[in-house]
Amino acid sequence: MGAIKERHEPQTEPGVVVLNADAVLYSLDNDCTLNQLDAAHRELDARARAMPAHGLADPAPIAALRRTVEAQHRLEVGNYAQQLKMALRYQLCVRSLKYEVNVATSDVAGFVQFTPLALPPEPLTPVDRAIADAIALTPTPGTLPGTLLSRAEAACGR
Repeated sequence: MGAIKERHEPQTEPGVVVLNADAVLYSLDNDCTLNQLDAAHRELDARARAMPAHGLADPAPIAALRRTVEAQHRLEVGNYAQQLKMALRYQLCVRSLKYEVNVATSDVAGFVQFTPLALPPEPLTPVDRAIADAIALTPTPGTLPGTLLSRAEAACGR
């Protein structure tokens, strides 16, 4: 019986929340960030296929733009991770928790396959609610003007 009681006591020890922006974005049904990355790659593939087969066209600009798209995506996801981290810190602060929660971000490359973020449908703890609110209130890269490809082209002066 003692073990059950201990499980239901409020947390008083410091905790750590590690946010992975890629996993969060992968979990959002209504966000287009990852779709924009896929669309940019499809468009660049189409541009490469449209080049003359006799070798007169230089494929280097498309390869450079592909690298720029990847760099732009990582930059935008990194910025999102930092904004999400600040939003979560704020959400934790306004809840006046009786214990410290440290917030960190995990920088895992975008090519890793993620499973959806497992937040309960009804967040049960103040930390769960803070995470859900921070995610809901933080704009994603998919809300930026234009598309990922147009932002990458603008970044390299096209």
